[in-house]
Amino acid sequence: MRTDRDPLNELALMHKRLNEAIESFLSGRPQPRGQSSSYTPPADVIKTDDCLIIRVELPGSCRDDISLEARKGVLELAGSRRCAAGAAGGRFTRLEGSYGSFLRRFALPDDADVDNVEASLSAGVLEIQVPLAGAGNE
Repeated sequence: MRTDRDPLNELALMHKRLNEAIESFLSGRPQPRGQSSSYTPPADVIKTDDCLIIRVELPGSCRDDISLEARKGVLELAGSRRCAAGAAGGRFTRLEGSYGSFLRRFALPDDADVDNVEASLSAGVLEIQVPLAGAGNE
């Protein structure tokens, strides 16, 4: 019996893979076999009277690592988070961060003004503001 496996980590990995499979199925764009996303950045979505704000945690990412596309009904965020190298001459003995490519899709309300989306990246948090057309923005 192997003793180097952590049952809780195994359960978390199964949960992550199930979530990826469900998201892939619901999006209608299944990912090729063996190329599942290995990282799902956490996000908060806030709706105000005049805009939808999406905050995504992307520590260590820069603008060149991120792609953002807004179209009727959906906002798609794609990119990657690279693993930093270990200390010179050393190797990781524990690696708890999540790394790899990611793809997130957020449903947008019907009144979202996809032509005027703004985004900023500061302190590892991407903030995306989607104006709502019916809120006096016209």
